[in-house]
Amino acid sequence: MNEVAADWQEAVRRFGRLLAQLRVEAGLTVRELAKAIGVAAATVSKTENGGHARPPDFYIVKQWVMACAQGADERGGFSIPLTLDWWRERHGQLERVHQKLSLQPPRSEIAGPSPTTTSPRHEHDAHPVPFEVLHQKAVDHLADRSAHVRMAALRTLGDLGDMYPEKRQRIVDELCDYLRIPPDSSDAGEGQVRRTAQMVLADRLRPKRSDNATAPNSAFWPDMDVDLKRAFLCDVYFNGCEFRRADFDEAQFKGEAHFDGARFVGEARFVGAVSWGMRSLLRGCASRRSAGFAG
Repeated sequence: MNEVAADWQEAVRRFGRLLAQLRVEAGLTVRELAKAIGVAAATVSKTENGGHARPPDFYIVKQWVMACAQGADERGGFSIPLTLDWWRERHGQLERVHQKLSLQPPRSEIAGPSPTTTSPRHEHDAHPVPFEVLHQKAVDHLADRSAHVRMAALRTLGDLGDMYPEKRQRIVDELCDYLRIPPDSSDAGEGQVRRTAQMVLADRLRPKRSDNATAPNSAFWPDMDVDLKRAFLCDVYFNGCEFRRADFDEAQFKGEAHFDGARFVGEARFVGAVSWGMRSLLRGCASRRSAGFAG
């Protein structure tokens, strides 16, 4: 077993143990929790035992935490945070470990040239992989049929922007491009992929950390233009984000949408945006301009 695979096994078991401890502290049996979140009892057991080959869908994690939180007022004394931001970060860490496993090059590439190759291997090892190579690989994975591979690719794009500041607007544009693609209703994982794209974007647009409003966010990308015109958005959390210019004209919002404390430095457009069961839209925003909604 290679080092990345071993790290994944430990990470997924640790995440499962946290969920199991939360369920126990909430006073729920496996069957009670499974019924509350709409999954099979075997799925709950498998998740708690770290038996999944891929990260569980964050929607399941969210429902799990919310179901356990219902008993928080009555029982008290929870040793694990019940805030979704905390769980989103733990889930993100798990996905990043899986991303390393998913995007590993073929074994033949890891092994390098065969003994008969005349080029010495050390000549290539001294040079990092160029941005364009890593970027193209991530973009290619956005078309993969697996939702988990697409999520890993989206996180890779975010990581590349962290490493290459001059490429950030390009990557923001690509994340927005993905969110403008009409969702495939036959793909059960599409919703979580879109949430991942939105999270990768939002995490880079917050000047302050989401878990501590006074602490600076080291991953903040300033002066970004966001073009989500005619985008398809699902459970948006742009609270605390800063946009240089933002275009949400004719965007379709489904589920929750949070813009609490968002700051629009330049023009912000929401003309013709449609909400479906949306709440908390634009509450507490600064410098709103040209905002208009339908639905």
